[in-house]
Amino acid sequence: SMSDIDGLAACFTEDAVFDVADLGLTVYHGRAAIAEFFRGVFTTTAWHCHHVTNFHIVAQAETTAQARGYVFARAKGGDGLEITVHCCYDITYRKTADGWQISHFDEDSLIPMGSEVADLHKR
Repeated sequence: SMSDIDGLAACFTEDAVFDVADLGLTVYHGRAAIAEFFRGVFTTTAWHCHHVTNFHIVAQAETTAQARGYVFARAKGGDGLEITVHCCYDITYRKTADGWQISHFDEDSLIPMGSEVADLHKR
């Protein structure tokens, strides 16, 4: 839920990397910075949805795993700007004392993007 930032942030390791630079944003380091990113995202969007397809595990070991998913996303900013994004998620998971968590999240655009994501989030 857009109101459960702490629950969302708990999906990430304390030292996680969240890379949305390919979408015109930046790379966030650490759970606290990732949580702050989502606080900003949820206050600048009226709604958004990410439809993830063809999600599959590409590598798995005892304490790490990697997955990829292809994404069609739509969002509407509080100012009425609507955007569509076609991207993929490359995610690395690490098994921790708290269970499996995301240690690296990389969101890459599959279709060339302009400044629309940054404009939506006013960054």
